[in-house]
Amino acid sequence: MTPPLPALRDFSDRLSPMVVKEMRQGLRTRFFTAALIVFHVLMGCLMLAYLTQLNADNANELFWGVTIVTLLGVMPAQAFNALNGEARDGTLDMLRLTGTSSFRIVWGKWVSLYSQTLLVASSLLPYMIVRYQFGGVEIAREVLA
Repeated sequence: MTPPLPALRDFSDRLSPMVVKEMRQGLRTRFFTAALIVFHVLMGCLMLAYLTQLNADNANELFWGVTIVTLLGVMPAQAFNALNGEARDGTLDMLRLTGTSSFRIVWGKWVSLYSQTLLVASSLLPYMIVRYQFGGVEIAREVLA
C-alpha cells in the first residue's frame, strides 16, 4: 500500500521568493477579500435575475459590466499603491537589503497581482456554466468576448 501524498501547505520552491511574499500578503489583504466578496455577491444577484428571466438582456449586460469593472478596474487598482505601501511602511529598505534587484521586486508584485486577477477570473466559471445551461447564451460569441 502506498502512503498518501502530503498536503500542499506552501508555494513551490520554483517560484521567486518575491512572488511568494506578495501572494501571501496580497491574498490576506482586506482589499482583495472585499473585492472578491462584493464580486460574488453581485454575480449571485445577477444569476438570480438571470434565472428568473426578469430581463435576460439587461442581466447579460450587467454580467459583463461587473466582470470588466472588477477584472480591469478594481483588481489593477491595487497595483497603484503597491510600492507606495512598501515605502510608507518602511519595508522597502528591508527588501533592498535582501539583495533582490529592483526589477525582481516589481516583477514579483506584478506577477502576484496578475495571479490574483486570474484567481478572480477563474471563479467566474460557475456563473458562465449557469448562463449556458439555462439557455440564451451562444458559446461562440461568449468565447470571442
